[in-house]
Amino acid sequence: MARKVKGSNRYKKQKLRISKRHRRITNIRKDANQKATTFICKNHAVIALEDLKTSGMLKNHRLAGAVSDANFYE
Repeated sequence: MARKVKGSNRYKKQKLRISKRHRRITNIRKDANQKATTFICKNHAVIALEDLKTSGMLKNHRLAGAVSDANFYE
């Protein structure tokens, strides 16, 4: 996007391509999350929840990538 002229047709096409990829990744993550929670609910009698401080984990540069991809807020 940085190499495209803002407002040009190629800029708009590239923006559309990027938004489609982001939407696809979002849908894949939502699907995996829903399948995992459904499996857990159907196969386990007791479920425990843990309250994690994700802002503190994001400050650790080694954990930040994995934590942000893990979809903890869902």
